[in-house]
Amino acid sequence: MLQRIPVLVYHKIDHRFEFSITRIPPKSFISHLDWLQDNDYNTITISEAEQIIRENLVFPVKTVAIVFDDGFENFYTYAYPLLKDRGMTATIYMITGYAGMNDAWDINICWQKFRHLSWSQIVGLAGDGFEFGSHTVNHPDLTRLSDQQVIHELSESRTRLEDRLGSSVRSFSYPFGRYS
Repeated sequence: MLQRIPVLVYHKIDHRFEFSITRIPPKSFISHLDWLQDNDYNTITISEAEQIIRENLVFPVKTVAIVFDDGFENFYTYAYPLLKDRGMTATIYMITGYAGMNDAWDINICWQKFRHLSWSQIVGLAGDGFEFGSHTVNHPDLTRLSDQQVIHELSESRTRLEDRLGSSVRSFSYPFGRYS
């Protein structure tokens, strides 16, 4: 029997307004978490979801995976304490070339820049049970790169995370959701 686990995908949790579908205010995120908690949902990482499906394991019907693309610092500021206080977990897909830096790849109409998690924050979050997955080095559209460039973006991102975290990286999220 095919098992399904819903995945909630977030990017930015931030008070600042921007013309974007990738940001929600903290108040909205709190209401999402409150609903999950009030309805007895269990949160798992993507690796745990993959293992459940691969091994056809029994899991609570009310199970959901929460993921954050890009590894923005506002995860640490807003989402992390809210998740931790509720005993929830998440997987963060990190753009390793921007660790501790402002984004240069995300063009938005308000010309706002958002800072990415620093390596010390990444290591601390991983130590607190949050999972990290690869999201390339520079967040390019992989469908527009040569095979050699794609291999570099994938392998270098994974290597950087594994070297810093001291554990294997088991998942990857395509930039812009584009693949070929």
